[in-house]
Amino acid sequence: MQGFVFLNHRWCSIKDAQVPYAHRALLYADGVFETIRIEPPHYPLFWSEHKERLQKSAQSIGLRTTTLTHNLTLLYESLPLLTTPHRLRIQLSRTDKQLHLFSSSHDYELSALLIPCQKLPITPRYQRYKTMLFSPFYYLNKEDSKPKTIAYHHEIYAQQHAQEEGFDDFLKVDLQGFIYSGSTSNFFWIHQEQVFTPPLCMHVRDGVTRRIIMALVQKQGLLVEERSCDYDTLQQAEEVFLTSSIQGIVGAKRIDDIKYTKQTQTRQLYKAYCEFISINHIT
Repeated sequence: MQGFVFLNHRWCSIKDAQVPYAHRALLYADGVFETIRIEPPHYPLFWSEHKERLQKSAQSIGLRTTTLTHNLTLLYESLPLLTTPHRLRIQLSRTDKQLHLFSSSHDYELSALLIPCQKLPITPRYQRYKTMLFSPFYYLNKEDSKPKTIAYHHEIYAQQHAQEEGFDDFLKVDLQGFIYSGSTSNFFWIHQEQVFTPPLCMHVRDGVTRRIIMALVQKQGLLVEERSCDYDTLQQAEEVFLTSSIQGIVGAKRIDDIKYTKQTQTRQLYKAYCEFISINHIT
């Protein structure tokens, strides 16, 4: 596998990276992460937004982040020179000081994985989705907290189940029957030339690409509204798409037995998104 790993304050090849077996990230999935797209000649897309969200996620699980800005700056400034698109996954895992695995005085260990990814296609990709009951996890006394933890085994199992039934991915459905997100993406639908997305209060993460798409929708003169989505709403929708930092916009051509053939506005938004990251790239 081609790529690099940032570990112990330096970059090395994947084959040379060594992590202790007793690392809390391996034993307990105790940490948070951000995944960022690198689109040459620019460096990480929307770096400031992802950095801010990583810090909030870390604070949500009780990590002290007083040195995080400095350490992320060191990572950023030491990135290898790239000529093709890459995926940068930055991870903060809790340091188990009793095991003395690291010499650092911080209560977190910063690491990163940098691997190639596909170029954004000229037109959006389209996938098939299966709706699945997926109860969100709440942090005690932190009802507004939605950290991106590295504990993704539930999403992995659900995605495998969906693929075994002939789908590409799945959509999360809460106990009240509302669809609120994709496996690792935000969820949108279009009805009567108006764009909708579930509100953040419905277990939805404040995705960086979600914010950008909502702004682009308004810039195109369309209305965007946060609203809950049940199965009847899916059947009435003309178009459905999902957003993520790596893929941008991915359209839905099928959800369960519902087929979507109209793609006009999804294509227009995808084109606007690609133009935005190439012309108005935010660092």
